[in-house]
Amino acid sequence: LKLCQESGIRVHFFCMFGFPGTTREDAMKTAEYILKYSDYIDSVDAFPYRLVKHSAVPGITPIIGSQNDWALEFEYEAPDASILSSKAVSGLAKLIEDTIWEECPRLLHPIYRMLSPWLSS
Repeated sequence: LKLCQESGIRVHFFCMFGFPGTTREDAMKTAEYILKYSDYIDSVDAFPYRLVKHSAVPGITPIIGSQNDWALEFEYEAPDASILSSKAVSGLAKLIEDTIWEECPRLLHPIYRMLSPWLSS
């Protein structure tokens, strides 16, 4: 990161939180890293994991109903308590984004705070 800054190379972190099998603690460690090295980072995108249509991911079950026939992303449930549900992941991403916003708002450009246009809810 320091070499990038010294060379004039801008650094953007795209962070996807909540892929099944990763923990809340993993996500918080990533946020801590971002804040620790914020002097070397230009922008951050904190985005929750989304289950994309036709994807098969072990450990989660998509919630599919007639109201979202045209959706490209689906909410999902996790029968195993060690795996975060899509609602828990969305909440976690919001918490991380809010934490970064409070500590170092310049990292979060407004365009990266938009909602996914592919989720039908």
